[in-house]
Amino acid sequence: MAACTHFPEMGDRLTQAEENQTFPKLVPVETLLAGVEPENLQPDTKDTLEDRIAALNSRADGLRAAGMDDDTRDRMQRGVTLTDD
Repeated sequence: MAACTHFPEMGDRLTQAEENQTFPKLVPVETLLAGVEPENLQPDTKDTLEDRIAALNSRADGLRAAGMDDDTRDRMQRGVTLTDD
């Protein structure tokens, strides 16, 4: 149960930059939605989104089909190495 789990201590894990980072204020969702006009959602919103999804999937398929050289593939497989700053 997630509610019973203790949040891990972050004190010594944060870099100086992370400790000095400013974060947005948390506000109730009602405050965020107060300025949203219901007419922003049109009857064709679902169809429009499905068309955009199809177009993005098609583009992704094209990028996958283009392939990449072995060195680039190997570098991507190794992932990102984080360093302590």
